[in-house]
Amino acid sequence: MGAPNKVKEAAPVKIRRTAGCVPVQMGPDGWQVLLVSTRKHGDVWVFPKGGVKKSEKPKIAALRETREEGGVTGTLGPKLGTFEFKHGPQKMWLLYVDTVLADDDPAWAERANRPRRWVSLADAPSLLSPTPKQQAAAGARGRRQRPELLAVLDAAVAALASGLSDGASTVTSGEWESAEAAAAEAAAATTPHCCDACLGKMGGCGGGGAPRPRGRWCSWPLATACRRRGP
Repeated sequence: MGAPNKVKEAAPVKIRRTAGCVPVQMGPDGWQVLLVSTRKHGDVWVFPKGGVKKSEKPKIAALRETREEGGVTGTLGPKLGTFEFKHGPQKMWLLYVDTVLADDDPAWAERANRPRRWVSLADAPSLLSPTPKQQAAAGARGRRQRPELLAVLDAAVAALASGLSDGASTVTSGEWESAEAAAAEAAAATTPHCCDACLGKMGGCGGGGAPRPRGRWCSWPLATACRRRGP
């Protein structure tokens, strides 16, 4: 008898951590919400969101992604919840916008690929998840409905209606920038350095471990593009 067939174990499914915001501001006729297009389709509208980096807090990632995709900054308000999307769970926060970056501001990293638009809370549902009838009226047949986006919007509307504020969740853009700077400093502090000129720089001076020349070096092998200390 032949050897029994081995059952292949399924590879563990890696769940991508994502976070985002529902950016809002008060307009002349009430609250407005900012939507951004997807990168592939300029007429498909979503909320800004993206992946959470390693060792990054989800709410910090939410602020970062909103600035990169939507070109807005502000104060992070209450957490709206964790919502099930196609590629996994997504944490969402309300963002009270206080700064809208200019169209040519490099801080709006995805400005060339993502149009943005402010809409009223009443108009947002038909853009986020249009019904077949709404699609036909707009000449946009074939777009799938997105109930998960409507659930996020409903949570934002409820938070605004109740004046909900969660001090524990509040993070300002300044705090986000401080956290980002602190992470960079920590990385620089743990990077080997070979001379005074590269001390404190991210990645040192770029030395690549070539054969060690004679002379006094403060570390090795990251010591090829630096000057020597002493004769």
